[in-house]
Parts: sequence; structure tokens; C-alpha cells
Amino acid sequence: FSGCGGLTSITLPDSVTRIESNTFLGCRGLTSISIGNGVTYIEEGAFSGCSGLTSIIVDERNQKYSSQRGILYNKSKTSVIHVPKSITGHVDIPDSVTNIGFNSFSGCSGLTSITIGNGVTSIGEGTFSDCSGLTSITIPDSVTSIEMSAFENCSGLTGITIGNGVGVIYAYTFKNCSNMKSITIGSKVDYIHGDVFSGCGNLINIFFQRHASPMESHNKDV
Repeated sequence: FSGCGGLTSITLPDSVTRIESNTFLGCRGLTSISIGNGVTYIEEGAFSGCSGLTSIIVDERNQKYSSQRGILYNKSKTSVIHVPKSITGHVDIPDSVTNIGFNSFSGCSGLTSITIGNGVTSIGEGTFSDCSGLTSITIPDSVTSIEMSAFENCSGLTGITIGNGVGVIYAYTFKNCSNMKSITIGSKVDYIHGDVFSGCGNLINIFFQRHASPMESHNKDV
């Protein structure tokens, strides 16, 4: 269906077992796709260039894939497979998800807020890059890794809290977050790469949560 710009929706029957790369390449008018229970393999890039896609729906009987609020996951919902680029509003990432991969939400300009589940341990490279409508986000303590350019060009982001699980903030993580005014950094961060805040001209407050000393921890328990 590559280049079928007038295609608006499609339902794949249960007999379809594979969706290859570039199957829907450049189908800019495609807004929704329904996947039957027979699909066992979806190749990376299957939905490339589907800029109008808002929803992917998977048959509940499918043994390999699942969907929630239009987002494509593996069956157990431990991994995000594909996020429609025209998704809007708020998104909840289930607690079952452990990894939000490379460029998963990149370019989702209609995304305004997101809740990251407590099972997520890794936010991949470029995961939320170019999400210009995203205004705020909290990184839970379960996250131990935020890769390069994770929030690059999120021009609507005004504040962010990084939980106490992250140890390193990689280069360009918040590059060109031009409206970000404050950030709270968790207590385990011990290394911040160069150019992390490049282009953050309105950033005025950076708060570092400090490690509690053994005596403080003891007193707190008392």
C-alpha cells in the first residue's frame, strides 16, 4: 500500500500473518488500522510516513501483539512497538512496560502529557524528541537510564522531575527545550554529559536532590 495517500482506514483479516517494512509507507491519509488475530510479525518501519495515523487496534485474540489507547504493544505489554504520530492528549504507559524504545514517541506533536508506569526502567534515545506539545513529565524512580536526545526539541516542556533511579544524564537530553524553566534531578545522578541543556534559554532553576547520610536515614526512620 506504499504511497496510497488517499487510504484512510484498513482492516487486516485474520489470514494475514506478517506486515513487512514499508507496507504502508507514505500513507499520510491513513488514520486507523485494525490488525487481526493472525499477525505474528510486524517489521520495523511498517508504518513509516503514516503522519495522520491516530490509532492501531489489535484483535484481543492475537497471541503476539496488543493495543491500548491506539498504541501498539507486544502481547504482554512489556514493550512499546509503535506509537501513531497523530496521537493526541494524555497517554498512560502501563506499569507492565519495562522499556520505551528508540524514537517511540518522536514527532507526536499532539501529545500533551504522559504518565510513565512504575515498571519502566529505560527511556531510549530520542524517545520523546520533537514532542512540541508536551508540557510536563515526571520520571519515576524505576527508570535507571535516559538515553541521548530523549527530550530534544520538546519546546512546550516547562518542567520535569527526574526520579532517584537515574545515574547518568546523556548528551542533548533536553536540547532546545526552549520553554523549560525548572528541573529537579534525582539523588543518584552523578554524571551529566555536555550539551544536556543546550538551547534551554529560559531555564532558571535546577534542583538537586541530595543523598541522605546514614545519620539522616536513621533519624528519619526514628
